[in-house]
Amino acid sequence: MSTLVDRPFTAQRSQSYSNPSFNKPQGTLFIEVKLVDDADDDPFVDIMSIKRDVLKSLNNDFAQVKIGTHLDMSGFVQTVKVAGHSSFERNSRYHTLSNNNLDVALYSLSTSYNDQSVGQSEGDDTSTQFSVTSLPHKDFDGLWELLTFSEPIPESILRKITRMVRIFTENQIAPADICWHNLILLHGPPGTGKTTLAQALAQKLSIRMVHTFPEARLLEVNSHTLLSKWFGDSSKLIGQLFQHIRTLSANESLLTVVLIDEVETLAGSREKASEGNECGDVLRASLRCSTNELLQGLDRLRNRPNVVVICTSNIKEAVDAAFVDRCRIKEFIDIPNSDCVYEILRSALNELVRKNLVSYKSGPQMDLLCEKTYIPSLEWVIGHLEYQPDTVPTQLQRIARTANGISARTLRALPFSALVGHIIHEPCHMYELLEALRFEIEKEKGIRNGSRLLVADTVEDREPNLTDEDSDSGGCTVIENHLALAKESVDDVQELVK
Repeated sequence: MSTLVDRPFTAQRSQSYSNPSFNKPQGTLFIEVKLVDDADDDPFVDIMSIKRDVLKSLNNDFAQVKIGTHLDMSGFVQTVKVAGHSSFERNSRYHTLSNNNLDVALYSLSTSYNDQSVGQSEGDDTSTQFSVTSLPHKDFDGLWELLTFSEPIPESILRKITRMVRIFTENQIAPADICWHNLILLHGPPGTGKTTLAQALAQKLSIRMVHTFPEARLLEVNSHTLLSKWFGDSSKLIGQLFQHIRTLSANESLLTVVLIDEVETLAGSREKASEGNECGDVLRASLRCSTNELLQGLDRLRNRPNVVVICTSNIKEAVDAAFVDRCRIKEFIDIPNSDCVYEILRSALNELVRKNLVSYKSGPQMDLLCEKTYIPSLEWVIGHLEYQPDTVPTQLQRIARTANGISARTLRALPFSALVGHIIHEPCHMYELLEALRFEIEKEKGIRNGSRLLVADTVEDREPNLTDEDSDSGGCTVIENHLALAKESVDDVQELVK
């Protein structure tokens, strides 16, 4: 973690309007400035000078900005981005600079991490029980931008945690007075992005709160390792783990984010274990001890506002009720809806375009409207392409509506799977890949429904003259027909777009 920033730098914006409602700023715009690698080791880096240049560039080039706006700067700066706003409104609106405070956070990415274990002696199994990663880290760069939810869940959690830490730190509030734990539970079906959200939150917290905590660490706990090899001693190991967390967080200038994946492994429901006939007495006793130790460890961290614990669970009902009751933030992460499916597939397809694995030209009409020759956002498509059903974005929108019930993790992999599984040349055309993607989605849904789809290895292997009647015989021949036709008529479709 870069230690370049050791104090707040917030530009106060005065309002010239006479309307009394404008006497106070409407909120704070958060500006993130990513520096070049190893900037914190360069003696020529002048932090205050860079911040002044950022503010000057904002004032000269913009009267209002939208979340996600990028600034072009050089020197020691890699990127400058308007990353968020303190309000609880959706981030699609513009914000007037003169009505807001500007909070500028500078950071550089770390590459440091290490795996550690607790409670082991010489000759014992050396399985990794947790890893410690310096934040913000290069491995997590860009994760926040990949998050796709129908509701602003990431922004909501980020605002709550940052406000909580600020209030506790500035006002010296005793946690016992308001019964607060810095404990977040993300629960929902597998593959919906809970772990990615947790890692992205840790990264974003380390940047957003760099004025308060110049350093940050992410401690990721390997729950299964704590219990599998050391089943009888699991409660002791959990206690030692929390002792390590307390030692690490004794430094009040260090933000410690703890991530516990599949927390039901460590905090299983004691009530259900007592009711179940399949659990032996030893198993019940071990479960009670490990859950008790975990709860006690969390309670001892209540007076540490610099510690944030994020837990994930695929089965909330399997988590102990006392643990769930301690979670002040509980969010259900669901399977993505069709709008989210579009954005997930769009992101993956655009990456293939950037890597020159897919050829895609938007055409003259879209070039006038869209800044890049990449697939635009759904918001842009709805506003500009409603009456152009044959463009790539509108076809992708139709494909997204057929992918209900598929997890975000699988969706993000499907475009590449379609490319390597059904296209033998590269770069292929986007229309070919869309038809292959359509087939991959049907195949995935067939697997999930327990049926077996008959697939050909490549586009060239498929029969183009199959009828709808043939599809009743067991394959997905209609989709195969579309694939073959798409390959034969790429040039015609391009002309249609033009």
